[in-house]
Amino acid sequence: MSKQIQAITAVMEGRLWKHLALSGSEYVIFTDKGINEGPGLIATKWRFLPARFTSDLDAASVVMEGGIWKYMFIKGNERIVFTDSAIFAGPEQVAVAWPFLRNWLGR
Repeated sequence: MSKQIQAITAVMEGRLWKHLALSGSEYVIFTDKGINEGPGLIATKWRFLPARFTSDLDAASVVMEGGIWKYMFIKGNERIVFTDSAIFAGPEQVAVAWPFLRNWLGR
């Protein structure tokens, strides 16, 4: 294998776990039955993301809210929260979003 997964997250959609995996500047969405979408470029799928959140991410999470995926990507100590159509929060320092982590992060 030439790619390494840098971040992966999953959400239950209906009766299936749906996964989002990130590697470099690419993403793939899949279930246990196969690939649903991708591989594709993060910057192409979410054109509104700042460039620094379109490659080499450190972590990702996804939740389903009202039938809509809400994502959070982490890079370094920054985070961004978004849907498939718009930014919901950020980009911002993790310690701004969660001030109680400030001491732990050394800031």
